[in-house]
Amino acid sequence: MISRHLPFAGLTAFRAAALHKTLAKAGASLNVSQPAMSRRLKELENDLGCPLFDRSTKPVSLTPEGRELLDALQHGFGIVESTTDRLRQKTAVPCVTITGPTGFLNYWFLHRLNEINQAFPDINIKVIDSDTSGSDLIGDIDIRFISSASDQPLHREGEQIFNEAVFAAASPAYLAQRGGVDLRRFTQDLVFLSVDAGDRWYSWDVFFKNLGAPEQHPRRKVEFNSYSLLVNSMLAGHGVGLAWEGLLDTYFDTGALVRLSDVQLATNRGYYLFLRDDRKASAKVRKVGEWILSAATAEHSIAV
Repeated sequence: MISRHLPFAGLTAFRAAALHKTLAKAGASLNVSQPAMSRRLKELENDLGCPLFDRSTKPVSLTPEGRELLDALQHGFGIVESTTDRLRQKTAVPCVTITGPTGFLNYWFLHRLNEINQAFPDINIKVIDSDTSGSDLIGDIDIRFISSASDQPLHREGEQIFNEAVFAAASPAYLAQRGGVDLRRFTQDLVFLSVDAGDRWYSWDVFFKNLGAPEQHPRRKVEFNSYSLLVNSMLAGHGVGLAWEGLLDTYFDTGALVRLSDVQLATNRGYYLFLRDDRKASAKVRKVGEWILSAATAEHSIAV
């Protein structure tokens, strides 16, 4: 908290004099005459109650108090200059702020970020993880990705990126280690990876029921509290997991993961895109949103 008026004219004059070494050059940098510079420096020293320059030397040098003040001013002016530069850039280059769940951002959006940057070279992108930042409370969000938590679709409010289809998968390394996997012939030695998150995620019991296999109760399980941990465990060859079509397409395209059966569970759940209020959404925001929807449509051939 500032308890008294700061002598800004004197402080800027002092900083310029200390950096330029002469009053003539310092005054020219501030467009101030040399007599005015001398007056401002004298008033500053009187206000502080100590000399800032040692005038007994030629050229004049800073006193210990002068060096202390210059260090503080350099730090403070550095912050001000970097902030003003950032604000100028923010004004000059529009920024689109995007938020969504960790899994969606990691496994779908970030894999397409290069394409977005190429499509919109005149736009800056800011990405916020809604799972960790509580961004549902932040108003200045341009595009939101939301996962529907139930079988009730959100078509009235948002545009669907892709619907949900779940199937079993594993890494080639795990399959090679096991000599292949046939889920219809349950193997007690398999390690089943799952997410312990209530009814937000499918269980292996539900999957086996839809697979048409006898009721199974996996003996060896590893549970995680996040889907990111489960995916990393699948990639590392730790076991068999449930994968979401659309979300993990990159890993299947590259062969990092392999589907274990043609059976998949499809529901009305999925990921949806929401633009900020139409009255506040700029043309740039709408174009980015339209690009994302077009990319999702081309990849998954769904109506959005």
